[in-house]
Amino acid sequence: MTDTQFPDKARMFYCIGAQKAGTSWLYQALGQSRDCHLPYLKELHYFDALYTPGNRRAQDEMLMALDGVLDDLIAQPQGSPADPRKLIKAKYLADYLKMHTGPRGSHDRYIRFLTQGWAGQALICDITPAYSILDRKAFADMAGIGRAQFLFILRDPVERMWSAIRMAMSDRSGVRGLDKDQFAGLCADRVRRMQATGALGDKPAPRADYLRTLAELDHAVDDDRVHVAFFETLVGSGGLADLCARLGIAPPIGNGGDAVGVGRQAEIPQEAEQLLFDGLKPQYDGIMERFGDAVPDQWRTRYDRMTSQQTGQ
Repeated sequence: MTDTQFPDKARMFYCIGAQKAGTSWLYQALGQSRDCHLPYLKELHYFDALYTPGNRRAQDEMLMALDGVLDDLIAQPQGSPADPRKLIKAKYLADYLKMHTGPRGSHDRYIRFLTQGWAGQALICDITPAYSILDRKAFADMAGIGRAQFLFILRDPVERMWSAIRMAMSDRSGVRGLDKDQFAGLCADRVRRMQATGALGDKPAPRADYLRTLAELDHAVDDDRVHVAFFETLVGSGGLADLCARLGIAPPIGNGGDAVGVGRQAEIPQEAEQLLFDGLKPQYDGIMERFGDAVPDQWRTRYDRMTSQQTGQ
């Protein structure tokens, strides 16, 4: 695939995750930079749909949204003018669905959708954390578009997983009436099921396997085009400015704003924390070996505390 339709004066920028590691905050922050063009939708799910057959969740959600907009337009009184905002939304949703129907081997419709409204910004961005599950073949394909740069954000593995579990459990029916302790217990039950079914351990769930994602990137993309950031320092003082300097763009106005998508809070029970740590310890070991002193103190504090408990010290 060539990138003949991609603007010559811009570079492609992917943030591939991790899930619950500040990607919504980053989308909001980069939207305030004069050097970044972002689509109206944060997560396009183009490449994960392309490379994981049967993965139609995002497309189905957009189809349902389009169906709802069309129902609203049809329901308007006969002879009354159509709401222009709904017409624009319907066109955008239709274009999104069209993006997923291009000929095999061509990304023209993706690039066309992605660059709608582009006004000369240096970076054209696709922030889709589901891309972290992809393999080297997909990453190599992505790298062929617009001199692409990649960002992979790492968050304390236990903290990230607990946040993802809270998000998933918040969507369950009947959860709203639970108090914080009951909700924490429900989330802890989810951890126990994960441990029992092997979703933790030597082969964790793909979104939790930082080391696999990094290995696939290493194989497919040149080092100078891959940026790894730690959530704990990225959202801290100066972290966003440092990232923008690495990308060669002007920093956004302010520091990016408050956290986005925090979800329902619940303190992690000790048993659940231990199960998650035991299962994700290889991730801590591998990341600390690879990145050394760059690993945030929060990771090391949890690692030291949990390993001390394991050894009974």
